[in-house]
Amino acid sequence: MKKIFFIFTAFTLAQPVTASAQTMVQCMMARNQGMISPACNKILGLSTEPAKVPEDNGGLHLKQVIDYKAPSNSVGQASILGLTLGMSLEDARKIMTAHCEGEPHQSNTFLTVVHKGVQVKTQFFPMQLGCLIKGDGLRVTFSPPVSGNVITKIERTVSYPADASPSFTGLKADLAEKYNIHLMKNDTQDIIYSLEDGSISERPEGSLLVPTRKNPDYAPTAQAYIFVNIRGVSGNPENVSYMEIFLEDTGAENRLNDEVIKQMNAFVDDKLSTNTVKATL
Repeated sequence: MKKIFFIFTAFTLAQPVTASAQTMVQCMMARNQGMISPACNKILGLSTEPAKVPEDNGGLHLKQVIDYKAPSNSVGQASILGLTLGMSLEDARKIMTAHCEGEPHQSNTFLTVVHKGVQVKTQFFPMQLGCLIKGDGLRVTFSPPVSGNVITKIERTVSYPADASPSFTGLKADLAEKYNIHLMKNDTQDIIYSLEDGSISERPEGSLLVPTRKNPDYAPTAQAYIFVNIRGVSGNPENVSYMEIFLEDTGAENRLNDEVIKQMNAFVDDKLSTNTVKATL
């Protein structure tokens, strides 16, 4: 029978929905997904203190059975603003609090599957931390509880004002030195893959494929990647108006999701095996 695997979350790099756009329904949905604004707290009559520990929703508590290890090559060991793959939630929060000039927003989520006609969900757990400060957006995604709460994805997007933007030449040199990313011209992008055997593979511009299960070229072997995209200032292409850098361990995410489904299916199988319900005739 086909398995259905859902991820429920609500998170953006921007602030939560503004007060003028909020309704009771929106606030209740936000609360159910673990992220709520001060305005929603007021509407719902809740405390204004943000809860860092997700509430118990009665779902299955996943067991930590996998110790995450980032690839040992340059992709796995790369950092973005001091954040690295495999970093704990607590350490990530400290770094992001300094960068974000305050506590980052935390997004909690839960997972659910349907197995043998039975739907089961997990407990809430921290999924993301993020902030947007002065045009600099930063977001990190954490592993599900089967591997604790460690970073598996880091995303940074930066918009620079036209009158205070870095030069393309200087940024190109910095990216080459730090990430081994080689940008050939303005308004360009590049990607480096970490493959299953531990080697590194760089895809040239114009042939960019983020590794996924649907990618016939790299899906079997791509484990992680660093992706960079740069855009020049309109009318002044020698300077940079926008930059995005993504660092993600897709291989680990797939393995961890498989373990989540395994534990949830096992829970359903165990429940069905002890079922003693008889039809009333």
